[in-house]
Amino acid sequence: MNCVIGWLGNNAVSVTAIATLVTTLATVVIAWATCVNSKIVGLEQARERASRMPLLSLTDEQTADHRSLYARNVGYGPALNIVRRIVRPGTVLGGEPRVPLPHGSIGPNEKAFAFAATQLGFSSTSILDDPEFSAVLECDDVVGGHYEFTYLNRSLSTPVRIANRLMPPASSNRI
Repeated sequence: MNCVIGWLGNNAVSVTAIATLVTTLATVVIAWATCVNSKIVGLEQARERASRMPLLSLTDEQTADHRSLYARNVGYGPALNIVRRIVRPGTVLGGEPRVPLPHGSIGPNEKAFAFAATQLGFSSTSILDDPEFSAVLECDDVVGGHYEFTYLNRSLSTPVRIANRLMPPASSNRI
């Protein structure tokens, strides 16, 4: 034991270097664990947000003599306070193309009538296949988050989280 104490007393620089190395390694391990923990917390928050977030899509359905467009919620949470603007060639109302939709919210796996049915004599192709057709849908989730969905050039965008509603309910029609 005296031998070890004597060595430590004679090699103070070596002991300091070893202590610094151990402290540095401990700091690196703690920093790495903190990063992993923050990633886990972020993934958990994203999972929780996805479990209550609505996902709106547009579907086109054909009956015997009409073709209709529906807004469908394919997400896990209800879509509240839905506001939309649909632009379709040839439909201009007050300088801005709009077609009225029924009022209400859409629960998970539910759909709502979203566009005036067209007679097949006028167009036998899908409403969504029209290259000039576009739509913007905004909705809220159950905790006050706002989302925007854009249908443009025959494709629906991924949901975009927005800070404030761009189309207030007073200026656009609501589903």
